[in-house]
Amino acid sequence: MKENVNDYSKKLRELLVEEINEVIDPSTGLLKEEGSEFVDCPLCGSKKFCEFWVKDGFTYVRCQDCQFVYLNPRLNESATLELYNGAWTNFYNQRKFFQPNVLDKKINCISNKRGKLLEIGCTTGFFYKQQGMNLVSMYLVSN
Repeated sequence: MKENVNDYSKKLRELLVEEINEVIDPSTGLLKEEGSEFVDCPLCGSKKFCEFWVKDGFTYVRCQDCQFVYLNPRLNESATLELYNGAWTNFYNQRKFFQPNVLDKKINCISNKRGKLLEIGCTTGFFYKQQGMNLVSMYLVSN
């Protein structure tokens, strides 16, 4: 049975909101201190910024020297890994990469090739393993 796009979008949004709520302090509506870090401007290195807007608990600031807009504070490395390795990412990847039309295109692209393949961000490597390729993969995961 084909999944309705609206149902998929709703489920993806629900999972993402659940994950984001793990890093948001309910008393302030902003990022929790233990999962965040303040950073200098990633463009010019300035320490001077002013709040630009707040959306979904994330504060966007504007650098007072170069006008670049960025998140500050932002998720620290461990919180970022947890968010991107959570249930919403798995749900998204399963739906995006394991749909028959996507799978067929990928398999057709490599079907007459043999040898080694390095893919960065390959999720499970399902496509290439099915073709008998020697897969070396790199993917961001938490320890």
